[in-house]
Amino acid sequence: MTSEEFEALVGRLEARAKRDPAGYKARVLMMALLGNAYLAGTVLLIAVLVALAAVSVIWLKAAGVKLALVLGLFLWVVLKAL
Repeated sequence: MTSEEFEALVGRLEARAKRDPAGYKARVLMMALLGNAYLAGTVLLIAVLVALAAVSVIWLKAAGVKLALVLGLFLWVVLKAL
């Protein structure tokens, strides 16, 4: 995105915010909620994979432990980043 394109985008968004402040705030709120829902879904998916890997230790033995540790480390890194 060039500087001119960015300035044009900001101008359009400012005009929309002036025309309909409540609608603009609602749109921004929905985008923020959608972003948070995506993050929560990703963390939940990783947590489920860690739980499944922990349960798979019964059948996979050492491979299940390694898988659970790797996924657990990944979950920890993602949560720490948040």
